[in-house]
Amino acid sequence: MDPSSGGLGSPAARHSALLHRLRERIAREGPLPFPEFLREALYHPHAGYYHGGREILGARGDYQTAPRVSPLFGAVLAQHIGEIHLSMGRPSNFSLMELGPGDGSLLRDVWASLERGRPRSEVGGWKVRAVEVSSTLREQALQNLSGAAAVSWYDSLEGIAPAEGVVWGNEFLDSLPFHRLVVHEGRWCSLLVDAPPDDPTRLVETVGPPVPDDWGRELPRDVPEGTMLERISGLPELFRSLARMVPRGHLIFFDYGDTRERLLARFPRGTLQTFHRHEGGLDPFRGLGSTDITAWVDFTYVQEVARGSGFHVSDYLDQSEALHRWGLDAVTEALVRATSDPVEQTRIRMARKTYLFAYPTFRVLELVRQG
Repeated sequence: MDPSSGGLGSPAARHSALLHRLRERIAREGPLPFPEFLREALYHPHAGYYHGGREILGARGDYQTAPRVSPLFGAVLAQHIGEIHLSMGRPSNFSLMELGPGDGSLLRDVWASLERGRPRSEVGGWKVRAVEVSSTLREQALQNLSGAAAVSWYDSLEGIAPAEGVVWGNEFLDSLPFHRLVVHEGRWCSLLVDAPPDDPTRLVETVGPPVPDDWGRELPRDVPEGTMLERISGLPELFRSLARMVPRGHLIFFDYGDTRERLLARFPRGTLQTFHRHEGGLDPFRGLGSTDITAWVDFTYVQEVARGSGFHVSDYLDQSEALHRWGLDAVTEALVRATSDPVEQTRIRMARKTYLFAYPTFRVLELVRQG
């Protein structure tokens, strides 16, 4: 079945259509780089995971994100954004932009908190922008943001005018296509996706060529045979675009990940994982189009690329510590005082505990560009 032909409502139809397309591409082009496989499985406009209308987030979706637990997360981020705005001299042409806002929950909560806590004359002139490639999630975000900020929407970074301000992404980096690397015969090599000719129902991984020389110089040597590592595809190009868009300001990334050294020590076979209906897995070729495929973020690599694009690292720390530094306790008590509902007060205080203890694998990377 051609993925562009429609009629892809069922998981089986989506899987069949993507499998057919991938095997056709492999027959024409040879084994595919892993990022190319992910672009089809996740982002194909008709059959990909991030398109097609199925629920992705929440109890009826595949996973939950921290900002959707409570508006407290967005309120704390808003507090930090206010501090950044002050430190930059309170520019009137300030811009907020979220990368991959999902269903818009975090952007809605950030803006609501800013409107509550800051003069309308100040925030009224701020630009609010969002980059979301998923048609499914954008539709949900438009509903969630109805009546809130006037958001300018983009499906890529191309054509976005430069503006000073704050750009953030929650679980944005882990949603990007990535390479799978493996040490084979003493050298770092790329893993490719192939189609075995004797079984039309399968895709498999196969060892490809050694990585480019500049990658090889960056990656650790003297690691055991079979060691695996994931590397985000196209990251230098992404940061060059971000540097153009943010001549002065802050980038903030929330994501699960770690330093390269710690990832290799903890996960010598790599960190690829899949999610479907809140169940984790390890097979990226199962449930194509209905299963999220992701990997932990190598924050060492992200910092290396960011520095090469003119950003410097302001902070790299556990998410719980970042939220605490940004005023989690004070914001919690302010929200508690703002409601007389004891049930809501309890929810807010429980959310604080959740953010302190329930996300131990999440880190925050804050980058600054001085202009």
